[in-house]
Amino acid sequence: MDPAVALAQAYLYANQYFTVTEYPIVEAFAPGRFRSATDIDVIAVRFPEAARFVPGGEAEGEPPGGVLVGDLDPRLRAPQDRVHIVIAEVKEGQAELNRGGRDPRVLEAVLRRVGRYGPSDHATTIEHLLRHGVHDTPQARVSMVAFGTYRGDRGPYTTITFARVIRWLRRLARGHWDVLQNAQFKDPALAFLMLLEKSGFDRPEAEHEHGGEHGGGQSHRRGAARGRRPRHG
Repeated sequence: MDPAVALAQAYLYANQYFTVTEYPIVEAFAPGRFRSATDIDVIAVRFPEAARFVPGGEAEGEPPGGVLVGDLDPRLRAPQDRVHIVIAEVKEGQAELNRGGRDPRVLEAVLRRVGRYGPSDHATTIEHLLRHGVHDTPQARVSMVAFGTYRGDRGPYTTITFARVIRWLRRLARGHWDVLQNAQFKDPALAFLMLLEKSGFDRPEAEHEHGGEHGGGQSHRRGAARGRRPRHG
């Protein structure tokens, strides 16, 4: 997978979205003949009130109802009461949507892939998406999002830079370190970012090499509770 797509997918996953990456769109160009039209870098779906639930109740002093990790970046403008569908383009340079991603036939293929959870009036939805970058129905909100290293000429869609993605993921890790340090992430982008947090790579070199003043798991929990990244030995 393209590393930029992997990072965008990790960010959406951490915001409680289910994702499909590099989704191919095939078109018919003659009777009985087909060809690849384009691919959509990321299709993401988030359900209302989605959160990561950590069951609790067995450990002494832990809340019996468990812990919810439901952080959501407001930049995504996700509704809390409806399904949110994101159609995303990912660039290593300027954050923008390419021509294929703005093709009404391509957008219809994406909406039909989502099925009954998406809007039923595809023509109206596509018209609003192309004009405003977002469309709301009683069932769902559909948004067009462009990820990139920098913002250029802004179109009628949401743009998110990778600098924001990385900062947000690091804040999430530090704010919930007592929970997330125990998770085994198979997503390569998330796993790499978590390894960076564990390594303490941005601490002064002397402190890093000589172990700092704390070591072991208990300092992780204390650091997380104060809202700072824990020290690591």
